Amino acid sequence: MNILVLVFLFILCPRQFLLAQNEATQLDDPQLGLPVRELVVFKDGHALVHHQGQVVLDDNKAIAFQDLPKPLMGTFWPSVRTPGWKINSTTAGWRMVAEDRNVSTLAELILENCGARVMVTEKDDVRYSGRLLKADAIVGTIVLIEVEEGLKTLPIARIRDVTFLDAKPKRKRVFKERKRVLAYSLSQEDENVAGKVELGLSYVSSGFRWIPNYRIEVDGEGKALVHMRATLVNDLRDLDDCLIQLVVGVPNFSFSGMADPMALAYGVQQVGSQLSNFASNYDSNMFSNAVRTQVLNPLPVASTTAPATGYQFGAGKAVEDFYVFSVPGITLKKNERMSVALGSFEFNYSDHYVLDIPVQVPGEIRSNYQPNRTQWDKLASMPKVMHQIRLRNRSKIPLTTAPALIFSKGRVVSQSLLRYTPAGGLCSLDLSKAIDIHVEKEDFEVGRVADAKSLGGRTYHQVNYSGRVRLANHDNKKIVVEVNRYLVGHMDESPEGGERHTLSPFDDLDTVFGPTSSGSSHRGWASWWRQVNAIEKVSWTVVLDPKQERSLGYTWHYYWR
Repeated sequence: MNILVLVFLFILCPRQFLLAQNEATQLDDPQLGLPVRELVVFKDGHALVHHQGQVVLDDNKAIAFQDLPKPLMGTFWPSVRTPGWKINSTTAGWRMVAEDRNVSTLAELILENCGARVMVTEKDDVRYSGRLLKADAIVGTIVLIEVEEGLKTLPIARIRDVTFLDAKPKRKRVFKERKRVLAYSLSQEDENVAGKVELGLSYVSSGFRWIPNYRIEVDGEGKALVHMRATLVNDLRDLDDCLIQLVVGVPNFSFSGMADPMALAYGVQQVGSQLSNFASNYDSNMFSNAVRTQVLNPLPVASTTAPATGYQFGAGKAVEDFYVFSVPGITLKKNERMSVALGSFEFNYSDHYVLDIPVQVPGEIRSNYQPNRTQWDKLASMPKVMHQIRLRNRSKIPLTTAPALIFSKGRVVSQSLLRYTPAGGLCSLDLSKAIDIHVEKEDFEVGRVADAKSLGGRTYHQVNYSGRVRLANHDNKKIVVEVNRYLVGHMDESPEGGERHTLSPFDDLDTVFGPTSSGSSHRGWASWWRQVNAIEKVSWTVVLDPKQERSLGYTWHYYWR
């Protein structure tokens, strides 16, 4: 595990490493295991689990768990919290364990109440009173009952019911079973210490995660009220009055998916096999989906001098490269889910309109890959202006990657992905397609030049194009549209009022090529296309008054053979 993550966990949970006698938890039955007092939960499904509670020692030994935890490799850390004691060893293994349980059969009920006066009713309705034998009242399947005539033997299968005459019967019985347990062996450093000892155990395990989500209410006047909630997913173990620490950040657990041998889940040979596959596990841990980790918003970071209003995250705090929300008093059974509110705050926002026109697939490629596109497909692929809102994070906390449900004047208008935005940063959220802004795109071939370029002993022809984008604002308000046109080839010159950029072919080009499908993604093109043609982007910032139209022109060429 990354050293930074270990340091973070130690800083965040000092109670795990300091004596906390005033927080002792008395167990009614120490055999049931130490309760979970605190969880530090990451979005990727890992959690630092901290157990703590008091146990009664037997010859300086105590069984702390019968349901063994499953720590990640190298994260198992037992502790003793009571002064004057130290841990000699912690052993995971099989033991015969005695525990009290309610009786579940008639035979168990009779054995637990030997010597009691009873009224027996047999299945043929014969009734009589007597006293269960004080010693073993059952031998095999035969019940021994003392009646006036002497000692009666009766197959238990013939008994319909038994009525206890003197007092309520004992309904609990001590059972012994062979179980996997975690046993502590301790020694005294001070002879005057008490017999009860408070033990602790900390480890990192999978099985508990949190999923953030946002509700954003915009008023149409530049104010946005943001509500944050967390969904807790508990597939780990039962929790009772537990402190939950929800972490915003991307941890590095190098041994993720590898169980520590103390879990008794793997033999030595299996552990060795896991270690041999460490490299592949490490690589696979580097890739997670957006909501489980963080996806950085590319918009710039600004000063945080103007704080957001309505900020209610009083329990949050920054630790190293992480931000933590504290949620106390959580009671949640295993396999249950819970949604909790984390807070609300108010941001300023601005409306933005963006038109991205992806690469037009050259005719030579399109004829091979998309011969049967329907009219509906063509209409769906026509460029549309996207209405976005941009929030400035003026708070002192980051906005984590999460789904965001957006409302305007009480009505839902969109669900979008809010990307990770640091304090002071900008985040952009898609609202809807701006249907009142009409877009037309036209591209025309204006000429060809044979054998215009030679490379590596091959010659290439040049195809010249002229294009135009027309925008018409049918709305009653003034808007500003950011127009991005992507091209395969080379611009002849920088267009009037626009900025020209040549993109790297190694970048993520999904926006450039539109929805990934056969024929629209450059990955299916012949390699020589990228050798003689560039990927270029031209951008304009267009101001449209109500009912105004604008036309944007450009020329370019590409090579083919």
